Amino acid sequence: AAARDVRIGVFPAAPLVFVGGGGPDGLFVDLVKYFSRELNWRPQFVSDTWSRLLERLEKGEIDLLPAVGYTDARSRIYDFSRNPVYIDSGVVFTRRGAVIHTIFDLDGKRIAALRGSTFTTGFSRFIESFGIKCDIDLTDDNDEVMRRIASGDSYAGVCIYSLGTELAKKYPVVVTPISFSPIALEFAVPKGRNGDLIAGIDRIMGRMVNDPASPYSRSFEKWTVARQPARIPLWAAIAAAAVAAAGFLVGAASLILRREVRRKSSPMSATSLNEGQKDES
Repeated sequence: AAARDVRIGVFPAAPLVFVGGGGPDGLFVDLVKYFSRELNWRPQFVSDTWSRLLERLEKGEIDLLPAVGYTDARSRIYDFSRNPVYIDSGVVFTRRGAVIHTIFDLDGKRIAALRGSTFTTGFSRFIESFGIKCDIDLTDDNDEVMRRIASGDSYAGVCIYSLGTELAKKYPVVVTPISFSPIALEFAVPKGRNGDLIAGIDRIMGRMVNDPASPYSRSFEKWTVARQPARIPLWAAIAAAAVAAAGFLVGAASLILRREVRRKSSPMSATSLNEGQKDES
């Protein structure tokens, strides 16, 4: 069959989807590339801001958008894949040195947030439930959220956790204990269109979700499981220290013994001993 041209939106949301030096990458992009091989797609990646991509998907200007959070409101505009790829949540970031313990510490503060994001909506509902009022400072991308926090233009900012922790390596910001709106991230297509794309995704994802050796499982581990440096077990460290200490003591004792043997067997020691005996007599 002829290859199917598929226009796929990409945006900065590492490690789930982003455009790096080598082109589009991330967990969802790995899956798109696998789907393309299995389903004979010819992917055409379209880079834009998140809010613009949502609009373009609704208009049919792109065919498929990855990492879209499922909500009832969005389900009336888009059709979603059946199997969630990743579960994420919104979190609040602030600049280093600022102290935020609870949501009440944000009352009256200026908060940067991404325009069109479900987490921006979720944050607004979250603070309303506590009777808190914030000045929401809307931006076109998450990088700008972090820049406004770092510059002090905004006291704090809202971001999806997975991307925010990556951006925190680039900007002087830290994550706070405030999290909200956990959501399933899936693939989305325009409502009533491109049903073949969703059907293909559902068929392949259905057999990969519970397979630990599947391309999905391997990619999930690659992009989302934090790599911990190898650690020496405590018992091994203690044993090594004990062996080193014992070796030091044995070596020190041997050195002292050899020194005493040399001192006692030297001619000077014998002469001193004889002179000592004469004095005593």
